[in-house]
Amino acid sequence: MQWNDLREHRQYPELTKLDGARAAYERDYSRLIHSPTFRRLQGKSQVFGAGTGDYYRTRLTHSLEVAQIAREAARSLLRRYPEVELNQADSPGLIIDSEVVECAAIAHDFGHPPFGHKGEEVLDGILDDLINTEVKKIMKKNRGAKSPQPEQEIRAELKRKYEHFEGNAHNFRLIMYLEKREDIDGLNLSDAVLLGINKYPYPGTESKKGMYHHEWQYIHEIRNRWDIPAGKKTLEAQLMDLCDDIAYSAHDLEDGIKAGKIEVHEHFLQDPHINRLIVDKITTLEDLFWNGWTREAIGKKVEEVLASFLRIWNEKMPFC
Repeated sequence: MQWNDLREHRQYPELTKLDGARAAYERDYSRLIHSPTFRRLQGKSQVFGAGTGDYYRTRLTHSLEVAQIAREAARSLLRRYPEVELNQADSPGLIIDSEVVECAAIAHDFGHPPFGHKGEEVLDGILDDLINTEVKKIMKKNRGAKSPQPEQEIRAELKRKYEHFEGNAHNFRLIMYLEKREDIDGLNLSDAVLLGINKYPYPGTESKKGMYHHEWQYIHEIRNRWDIPAGKKTLEAQLMDLCDDIAYSAHDLEDGIKAGKIEVHEHFLQDPHINRLIVDKITTLEDLFWNGWTREAIGKKVEEVLASFLRIWNEKMPFC
């Protein structure tokens, strides 16, 4: 079987035959952005609550930004490293396809609840309360039985049934089960896109961030077919995860500055660590332009540039 056949394989046969000229990953992208789950991201906070203002990012705008960064990063890597192309890679998990990475980025936050990680904690607590209530009911019902089931065993069974709430695991619950397409469960995405979303490739029994048992069964099956080492992500999943970090590292900072929660002058002019990092970077450049400059002179120029940056920022930022 060719790598392309493995990557474009889907959990269920497609019930509707589409135009053969339409690429498999284009179908995945369409299914993702037209799904109710994607639209619901507009009501979920990134850093500042949705409704705080029309400037700040939501999970929806964040996902679109991650997708753009991921797509361009993938294209750049493909230009520089031909060994990750479809026809040259040694494994389906060592391939980079810009469309797959873009789809993975679009879907990477589908499972995150409103109010971010605090909402995640609340939902997880609700499941714990549900398990405790069910345990009490069963224990009460079993009173007087000749050989009642031990409480620990009951609790373990309920834990397997209800598991826990975790955003990344819930992501797969949505795209593989709760979303509906025709007469099948889930969006029936290609295997390459599913593994591209899979940042934590292990079951929830091994780690809190792992997948729920129901969805892990199929993901584990794909990983075996692709011969991916245990605990390792595909290159596309690694790239998507990195682009997520790039996006929120810069954009969350920007939103914080706009909201007045972060003072630009405090961090850019009064922080010697930032100044020292910039000077160290400049002094290691192998550029003849810097020959003859002392560290003190470069440091002075850095201060001037940062001061100029702050002045322009304060002039422009109020109008953003």
